Amino acid sequence: MEDSLNASLNIDGYIDSLYLENLKGVRYLLVYTYLETFLEGKEDNEDREKNNVN
Repeated sequence: MEDSLNASLNIDGYIDSLYLENLKGVRYLLVYTYLETFLEGKEDNEDREKNNVN
């Protein structure tokens, strides 16, 4: 009985750690995507300004 309880807790802990790692990954992906989009938009604006001057 005690062994099965420990196994169950270990599995739950493992699943929780996977879930937390997944959340970190999603957060990093969102930040990366936001920054990439922001920087690309900034470059596009600079290109437009250069083209408007010429």
